[in-house]
Formats: sequence, structure tokens, C-alpha cells
Amino acid sequence: FWLKPFGLKPCPLEFRSCFASSSSLTAFSPMAPAKASIGTLHFIEQTLYKAEKALIAAKFNGLVLDKKAFDAQKDAKKPDFLAKNPVGKVPFLETDMGCIFTTNAIARYVARCRADTSLYGKSFDDECQIDTWLEFCTHEIEVPLMTWVYPVMGLMDDVPKATSEAQADVKKAFTMLENQLKASEYLVGDFITLADIAIVCAL
Repeated sequence: FWLKPFGLKPCPLEFRSCFASSSSLTAFSPMAPAKASIGTLHFIEQTLYKAEKALIAAKFNGLVLDKKAFDAQKDAKKPDFLAKNPVGKVPFLETDMGCIFTTNAIARYVARCRADTSLYGKSFDDECQIDTWLEFCTHEIEVPLMTWVYPVMGLMDDVPKATSEAQADVKKAFTMLENQLKASEYLVGDFITLADIAIVCAL
């Protein structure tokens, strides 16, 4: 599977086979890495998938991205954390120009750091389509998956009715993805974009 060369844990669900079946994914070569880091990505170990979007995007764009585990119990109370990240959202990317928070905002920033790659599309229309799928990923996949999986991980209380509804929502989202991938090898165009990366990481 194409995530393995990056040292990241592949998604455990069967849906990843839709992406893994593509020979183009395996053949895709990330850009040669730059020497200077574009920032430090702070993340929580238990929700690493939120940071993986940016980490994989950095690999594809040949960017150096430092990473640092964030301890929500200890680090969130430190004055310097709230001073540089007043909203208190994690993950967050600490750059020389300030902090960027929320998973998709960070991933977009990393994808757009290289104007000579197609990770954020090749046209304005591509960018809009990528944004559409990023929103789909958040609201139609990540939110119901959190409702379903987080209780199993001990991150939140289990509400049976909510879990059942979340499972139905995930099934519906997977059906939509299946239909999209029947018509196109990738979610947007004929090349890998941040949309594909985001979906795989969410799974």
C-alpha cells in the first residue's frame, strides 16, 4: 500500500483497497525533500490521523515538516501554548509567521507551499473540487467515524443510538465514494491530490 514508504500506519478498513488497486499510486514518486523545515506540526498521538494529512502532503511536495507529540493533559495548560495558539486547537502547525490550526487548514497550507506540483490541483476548478472532497471527508466521514470509533478507543462515552446512526452515515459515504471512483481513478482529475490523501487518512 502506498502509505507504507512514508512510515505511516495504513488505514485498517477495506475501503482502502479502492485506492490501493491503482498502479499509479504505487508508481507516484514524492518530490525530493527540501533542507529547511517549513514548521513544526504538533499533534496528539491518539488522533494521529489528523496530522497524517499534512505529513503525507509534505512528503509528496518534498517539504520538511518537523513533528512533535502534544500532551493534552500537560501542554494545553502551558501559558506559551495559549499565547501562540489562543484557540487551543490541536493539531496545529507552528511556523515563523504564526500558528495554523485545524487539520484541513494545515494540510491545505502544506499542499499549496509548492506551486510547481499538482497536489492542490492544476486549475481553479480542481481546487474547488478538492475543497469539496475535503469538506466531504470532514463532515461525512470523520465526524460519523469519530462517533463510532472514539467510544471504542475510550475517548468518549458510547451512545448506542448515535453509534448506529454513525454507522449508517459511514456506509452512505462509502457508497458515494465507490460511485465516484468507478468514474475516475482518483477523486479529482487523473492524478493524486490532497483530496485522496485526506480520505485515506480518515480511514
